[in-house]
Amino acid sequence: MRDASLRHLILSGGEALQGILVIELRGFQALATELARESDVVGITSERVRASGISLLNSLLDQAETSHKPTKRFHVGGDTWHLTFPSVDISIQFAQHFRELTLDHASRFGTFFLKPSMAINYGEPSYAGDRFLDDDSIVAYRFADKGKSFRIRVVGAALEQIKRSKIWQFVENEISGLGPFAEITASATSSQTVSQVTIPSLLIDSDIHYSDGTEDAVELLLKCQENSRNILSFGGPVALTQPIYRSYLKRTIKQIEADPSRKFTILSYIPMDEAAQSYGWIELCRRLSYKFAGRYAFAAFSIPKGQLRPFSYHVYDDRDVFLGLRSYSPQRGTATLSAGMIFRTQQVASRFRDELHENYRKIGPIDDQKFAKLTSGMKGLTSDLRRDINLDLDSLLSGDC
Repeated sequence: MRDASLRHLILSGGEALQGILVIELRGFQALATELARESDVVGITSERVRASGISLLNSLLDQAETSHKPTKRFHVGGDTWHLTFPSVDISIQFAQHFRELTLDHASRFGTFFLKPSMAINYGEPSYAGDRFLDDDSIVAYRFADKGKSFRIRVVGAALEQIKRSKIWQFVENEISGLGPFAEITASATSSQTVSQVTIPSLLIDSDIHYSDGTEDAVELLLKCQENSRNILSFGGPVALTQPIYRSYLKRTIKQIEADPSRKFTILSYIPMDEAAQSYGWIELCRRLSYKFAGRYAFAAFSIPKGQLRPFSYHVYDDRDVFLGLRSYSPQRGTATLSAGMIFRTQQVASRFRDELHENYRKIGPIDDQKFAKLTSGMKGLTSDLRRDINLDLDSLLSGDC
């Protein structure tokens, strides 16, 4: 009877203390704009993308309510939801269930763009229409807005409650300007922790962009370079004779010339059985390393005929990673770039950066001795071929073609 009376008091707008859960979608607004870019011709607008995401998240909230129904739930607008529960414990239980449903949906249907950050407080919520006005809800919103994807943070009076209850396992931390919080890892009676979710953590706090087709992948490379000041690159020789790659090289050289603060570090594998392409590439990079000393660093190592070729990757400003995806080319008899993916996450970028730096250090920058050793081992590299390639590079670097 007491529980029923309490529920009536809450529903009728009384001042009963409640658990407050604020859910904020991380990066969704920017992603909706990006997904709709250049797609209005087929009716895909950012508003339509956002509406679909909001509808999907509401559906997942409906599913979560089958086990723990909130006393009040509403979409604040934008990317924020506000829910209240009879207690802090129920708020946490609901948040955990909702997180599991969202992760499961992402792993089965690829909806990785739904990345909720959650914060829980305890207090007396008050509203004006579809807005919350009370300090406790505002504090929870600020922590959710500054939080991380798929994390549950407990703040304010709710934090004091879980410290006393001993029900929940958590890690305490603090956000400068906001204050302390506890990040829920599990209940005291459960062995399951947040780190045991089946979806790779790489996908949780990352923006991922896929570009299909060689032209789109090359254009993505150029866009990333244009927006970066420190570019690290690993891969094979660029085909100087193919128009799409020749245009890429000309635009890259212009980027270096236009911005003295932009730096490139290139580490290349050199197929010894492709004399024309391999010689042209290392001679071009050698010239650029002299012309832009201190801003263009180049190192290379040889691979024999038949060896499997490593995938290519670029790292931009220790923040973004481009992975080159390949498909077999009958014309060239080998795999070539056919698509690309961008991972926007510092955690992953730092791994690729450290590997490239270490390998570059072991091999060392190109010099006359290393250049002579590499070129002397190339099959079919005649003096006439050298001459023709050097004349072509002269033309490329002068901007004539």
